[in-house]
Amino acid sequence: MLNGKIAATGHICVDLRPPIPVDHLPDPGKLVQVGPLQFSAGGAVSNVGITAAKIGISTLLMGKVGDDFLGTILRSILESHTNCSVDGMIVSPRTSTSYSVVLEPEGKDRAFLHYPGPNNTFRARDIDYKKLGDVDVFHFGYPPLMRFMFSDYGEELERTFSTAKKYGVITSLDMVEVGSNSLAAKADWETILLKTLPHVDLFTPSIGEITALVPRFKNLDKTSPSSWREISDTLIHFGASAVLLKLGRTGLYLRTSSMSDSSKVSFRYKSWADKEMLSVPFREKERVGTTGTGDTAIAGFLVALLQGHKPEACLQFASGVSTCCVEAPDATSGVCSWEKTWERINSGWSLLLTDVDLSSWKSSSVRGVYVRS
Repeated sequence: MLNGKIAATGHICVDLRPPIPVDHLPDPGKLVQVGPLQFSAGGAVSNVGITAAKIGISTLLMGKVGDDFLGTILRSILESHTNCSVDGMIVSPRTSTSYSVVLEPEGKDRAFLHYPGPNNTFRARDIDYKKLGDVDVFHFGYPPLMRFMFSDYGEELERTFSTAKKYGVITSLDMVEVGSNSLAAKADWETILLKTLPHVDLFTPSIGEITALVPRFKNLDKTSPSSWREISDTLIHFGASAVLLKLGRTGLYLRTSSMSDSSKVSFRYKSWADKEMLSVPFREKERVGTTGTGDTAIAGFLVALLQGHKPEACLQFASGVSTCCVEAPDATSGVCSWEKTWERINSGWSLLLTDVDLSSWKSSSVRGVYVRS
């Protein structure tokens, strides 16, 4: 068993995945024959928690499901994983469990049909904070899919993180992209983040998520390193200790603060201060599915952090875990153990070419990780 323990908290659902053997969804009135329906645990709680457990670290899952058939399936999936504890899960009576129908035609990006279920009733008081006494990292994912977390300018989200921080844990927050006409998209996310990020050590949105949710970032060039720096510096100014931007096929971008505030328990180490790094992805054997790649990268990063690795190695390991993820149809089936992932990384695993101009970056001592020169 590896060092440390992670509490994966927030949004959870069942993923229903019909294999679609064509490159587009059927036209109206047409039928396409598909394969057997695949069930898997989805959402940030499952993706981050199960990934961390498969890597080899103890995890506590904290979410809310219904008392229906899907809830029974979801709990059985979670309980089947070694190193996973469901002691933090809540079963909401007379409620239907959240689910997503994942539509991923061959060669196309995935789309989702989503029912939020009890995620919309999840509040700060639903978390048993006493269970954080033996936890090292508190990770919360997908508040835009949880109505109470973005209502009233994020009072519940701010309360969740300010309370968790009192237990001395490393706090981590991830987002999710939502439809432009949804209630979440119309929320004042800049105000929400201004209230919440002072209690967050690591903020981990994707470039698409953060530019869609925060108006001041909407017109920035998502492919430009100067935009990544502007976004991350702003979020650090809002209060985060560090920002990990998920850039899809481009990789992972890390920006850390000067870390002068000694109350930020996670990054007291000199090696973490004032860093700006880009990690290029590894090349996958076969690209099967992209569900959960961001969550698995976060899990890999946090696990490596808890093993005492420097930021370069944390980024490299996170890239390795997320590449393993895309080699399987769901979020966690392709994830390997700590030892096997490092074995693959250290065996000369080839890197995926990036279209980013690396002339303003220099290679670090860790393969595939570049530092802003």
